[in-house]
Amino acid sequence: AQHIDEFTVLFYDGHAALSAAMVGDTSCLQTMLENLGEYLKSDRGGWNKIVTSQHGTDLIQGMLAMSAGEYGEAADKLLSSVSEVMRKVYGSKSQKSIFLLTTVYCCILSKQEKHLLGAEQKLKEFMEWNGATTLQPLHQRLWDKIQLAHSNK
Repeated sequence: AQHIDEFTVLFYDGHAALSAAMVGDTSCLQTMLENLGEYLKSDRGGWNKIVTSQHGTDLIQGMLAMSAGEYGEAADKLLSSVSEVMRKVYGSKSQKSIFLLTTVYCCILSKQEKHLLGAEQKLKEFMEWNGATTLQPLHQRLWDKIQLAHSNK
């Protein structure tokens, strides 16, 4: 990822972390975590600092764990942060929903019952957030994968 010189905002850096995770660039993710730590120690303030201090580390650590194929750890980190990230960072619903979908993906791949239940909850939250009464086709396919994983237990 080109952007790793300094932490800027959780929305932007969260997307950069997801990109790095998808290509397995753990070095980039480690640098991003270091930069995040420096940012949190800095005297910069504002809304982004508040949201980042509460949820940024778990989001970026979750991406790092996903990159390493440690889906259970990734699911734990992302489940603890993604709902608040979705509510509090700026950006469109489409731009922010990638964090939720990544969380669901990690939950499914972890194959742990607690994560499968967490994935169901996140998809339900997503429906509420969008005022939907049914799942969109992509979300329905994820729901079906969750149900299949439940039945394979």
